[in-house]
Amino acid sequence: MCLQLVLILKVRFAILNKQLNHLVKYFSLHCTNTLHRRVIVREKFICFTKICTLHHLLSKSVRLFNEVFGVTLLLMFSVNFVAIVILFFYVTVQLQSNEVYWNYLLYTILTSINYVICSIVVCDVCYSTVEEANKSGELIHKIDTEDCDMIDAIEMFSLQITNSRVEFSAAGFFAINYALLFSIIGGVTTYIIILIQVSASLSKTEWNKLTLEVV
Repeated sequence: MCLQLVLILKVRFAILNKQLNHLVKYFSLHCTNTLHRRVIVREKFICFTKICTLHHLLSKSVRLFNEVFGVTLLLMFSVNFVAIVILFFYVTVQLQSNEVYWNYLLYTILTSINYVICSIVVCDVCYSTVEEANKSGELIHKIDTEDCDMIDAIEMFSLQITNSRVEFSAAGFFAINYALLFSIIGGVTTYIIILIQVSASLSKTEWNKLTLEVV
């Protein structure tokens, strides 16, 4: 459900950017000094103000999404992180053992790989949606016009985008983007190394105890 809502927001931002692209092409190809063109510019100005309003509403929808699903996303990434650590640690231990049961190992990987895929997909969708929303700020500065109302509207839209930054977060603890994936990779690597060292030290301790008992 979370992914569906984020994809819907992404599609809406893409539609707005498409309309902004039309405005950029129009102002780059047509002169606005004639009376007829000024009438058309007025219509484009009304269209632009509607785009600003819709973009603001979509930005508010993103903030509302974070409030509603932030804790859910936080729990999801926490569970995924723990599951990924356990999965890779188990695989590492099994590969280091004297006898490897490949069928059972492959089954474990296939049943647990969905945690990895889920994390990648959520980060990718959220990141692409944010990029689509931020693309509007780049497009509005490509509108070449001498109309004062249009220039003022562009400045207001630019301030609106700056003040209401679009970002998906897990209850405010961290932003959901590709940087989160690198953080997960680094965290998983660190914890696996720690667990391997702890398991090795425990195995050595148990071996020493067994040796002492035999002696």
